[in-house]
Amino acid sequence: MAWAHHPNIEAVAVCDTSTNTAAISYDSFSWSTDGVEGENSQIDIYVDGTLVDTDAYVAPDYQFSGLIPQPSLAGCGKTPCLHPNKMIQG
Repeated sequence: MAWAHHPNIEAVAVCDTSTNTAAISYDSFSWSTDGVEGENSQIDIYVDGTLVDTDAYVAPDYQFSGLIPQPSLAGCGKTPCLHPNKMIQG
């Protein structure tokens, strides 16, 4: 049974230097870290309507992180990787 009231997500555009491509780095965390009320067995992460990750909020951290490659965007080079309107949509 899922008790989490709502998920929180923070994301930022980054340059994945291992592939020289733009990526989205994100942290997803529960609204609560106080026992079962913060647990949730399935949290889905979508970008532009596409499911890109599924994980769970479990003790002791009630959070997870990920890196989502964005190969359709420009390479990193010396300039910012992403246009602000293309970071996370949907």
